[in-house]
Amino acid sequence: MRTRTTVARVAALIVINGICSAATTTIGPADSLQDAIDAASDGDTILLEPGAYMGDLHFDGIDLTVRSENPQMPAMLSGSGLRIEGGHVAMETLTLEFQSAEVLDMSVAALDGCEATSQWFIDDADVILNATAFSGLTLGSNGAAIDATDCQLSDAQIDADAIVLDGVTAMNVEMSARLLTMTDVTWSASFIAVTSIFASESLTMADCAFINSANPGQSALIGTGFNAIVSMTNCHFENNDLADGVLINITNLAAADATIASCDFLANDCGACVAGQGATIEDCRFEDNTGAAISLAEGLIDRAQVRGNGAAVRIGVGDVRRSRITGNANAGVEASIGAQGPITIANCLIADNTTGWVGGGVRLFPVSTGAVMTIVNSTIVGNTAQSATTAGAGGVFAQFGTLHVRNCILTGNQGGGADATDQLFINASAVPITLDLADCLIDGADSVPPPSEGGWTGVDLIDADPRFVDPGSDDYRLLPASPAIDAGDSLAATGIPTDIDGRSRILGAAVDIGAFERCPADVNFDDDVTFDDLNILLDAWAAADPLADLDGSGVVDFTDLNMLLDAWADSCIAIIDEGGAQ
Repeated sequence: MRTRTTVARVAALIVINGICSAATTTIGPADSLQDAIDAASDGDTILLEPGAYMGDLHFDGIDLTVRSENPQMPAMLSGSGLRIEGGHVAMETLTLEFQSAEVLDMSVAALDGCEATSQWFIDDADVILNATAFSGLTLGSNGAAIDATDCQLSDAQIDADAIVLDGVTAMNVEMSARLLTMTDVTWSASFIAVTSIFASESLTMADCAFINSANPGQSALIGTGFNAIVSMTNCHFENNDLADGVLINITNLAAADATIASCDFLANDCGACVAGQGATIEDCRFEDNTGAAISLAEGLIDRAQVRGNGAAVRIGVGDVRRSRITGNANAGVEASIGAQGPITIANCLIADNTTGWVGGGVRLFPVSTGAVMTIVNSTIVGNTAQSATTAGAGGVFAQFGTLHVRNCILTGNQGGGADATDQLFINASAVPITLDLADCLIDGADSVPPPSEGGWTGVDLIDADPRFVDPGSDDYRLLPASPAIDAGDSLAATGIPTDIDGRSRILGAAVDIGAFERCPADVNFDDDVTFDDLNILLDAWAAADPLADLDGSGVVDFTDLNMLLDAWADSCIAIIDEGGAQ
């Protein structure tokens, strides 16, 4: 054995007796690494010259660093077994090819800049990985903690008490932990476990990407234990193939215990993107998924964009707020998952959804006559129910319980089946339901069938063109002369401080009907009245410009100019706590 007496580094090991110096030993492939380990003391470093070091290794209760002398030419360690029992072992810039490895008895194994192919068993110990690539890895554990930073994991199964991943790329990895934290993780998989990622008590994820995972037999890509605390932020799910499985399965009962925020779910082949018991979903985008975007027994859904999915929102109890739900199959919002209520849909745009049955826009099927359902300040337009045999509106279909519909626009919807109505169908002939319909703009409000035939009656209803800005381009904001402006019941909008875009509610004499509040005298729709609006108005002077004709007289004139000047420098965007906004 060749020993170099120069000290490569000094480790400050604070012990009862004072400070111990650390020695550095360099060996070559012809030397015995196990002999060097046995001869080492706590804090020592063993440098390995380039080459292969064969044989089993056992670290017994020692604090030791083993690293390649030349990081550009990593030493290779191979054998049938690696055993770390007690102590702290750091391995740096090595290639590890053991058939199996064990980390036991409160020891710590720290791998930095390594490549490893092994089956690792961890019992009451910690493994810390940095800039390390693991392939063919099985990390079985009992009371273990796994901490990986800037690593590559492939073809791995990891089971631990706590897992922390940061800056990790994972391919074909299955994980299960009591506490699981993932940050900046890129994930893909093919034909692996029933559930790829499972956290029994706590799941925290941020800035992660799950792309091109393929396992049609998988029940869930991510699953949680009963009543687990979940926080998922700024994650991306795209082109994953789970057939009838779900991307995220939440099994906690309270929506407040699981939050999914600022996440994208795009073009996934799955039964549902987010499913289970309860969750809060904020500012997320669901587009072109083959199954349902959201399917929850209890939920709070706020500022979601749900477009072009095989189904949109299925909810039992909770709220759907400030969301755009457009172009989906199998209805826009369906409340039927054992729903006892209350269910509230507020400040939502529900447009161009279809169904082969009833209720293209909203379908309400609570199981209790005591359920309370509320739709307030929402725009429900262009939805279609295509059933040829069952009567039901394209806009809203409801049965059971009590339904409040206030300050809503229902227009351009198309029903299907005999005795269908286009905008609203109340199935009062089959089951008891109480309808509270008031202060709405509804096509055909002046000529509907009686309630016994699925029709309805209401108070202060408007049957007129709502005058949208550009419905052909899905712009359902209100033109200045819309009959929906200042036509709602402000009391019914109590507790709704903003519209779907975050614009303050009640900017005029009363709340506007529909999801969008009109900012008075804002000609260019930027929510401020400035010289830009004035210039547009002057350019349209004496013309029939619907954007600049603020009073709806048919021509832009001094009345419109005075209205603009009266509102000069006004801003319509609300500055409030997002948590309280609806």
